[in-house]
Amino acid sequence: MINERYPLTGKPYPKRLIFKVVGYSSSTWYENPTPKTGKRGRKPKHSDEEVLQEIKKEIKKSKFNSEGYIKVKNRMAKRKINALVAGKARVNRIMRENSLLSPYRRPGKTNKREHDGTITTDAPNVMWATDGKKFWIEGSGWHWFFGVIDHFNDEIISWHIAKKGNRFAAMQPVRAAVRK
Repeated sequence: MINERYPLTGKPYPKRLIFKVVGYSSSTWYENPTPKTGKRGRKPKHSDEEVLQEIKKEIKKSKFNSEGYIKVKNRMAKRKINALVAGKARVNRIMRENSLLSPYRRPGKTNKREHDGTITTDAPNVMWATDGKKFWIEGSGWHWFFGVIDHFNDEIISWHIAKKGNRFAAMQPVRAAVRK
């Protein structure tokens, strides 16, 4: 069937068309598919076992209860002598496979202030909030609105509209509210 030719042009039928008619994909058609050689990319300089030993050393040296994989990776790379370079995804995988990641975030030693669920106050100027919103003006383009609101009576204390919504524009209404 592959050697048959199209009668008008004399050219062979395209393999893609033949595969579609027969119901095969190109990978199932060929008898000797190329064997998979494993992971793609460059071969790492250090084996997973070597990286695991270095991770365990870093965790032992740490003064904290639990460590994240990015901090461990950065400390391993910053060493002056015997710096072991491994990617963050690899460090994360090795720590996860060996149960070295923290299963949950442990509470710190600081006293946490509990939130009672209300954000209203009994007097003005006790608690403020700020927020920004991007909006479109026809013919002028995108603009930003930044406002400061008092939680006592939901009054907008000050506001600022800017074409560029950066940290400087966001601080303008806060400065004006403090001046008032």
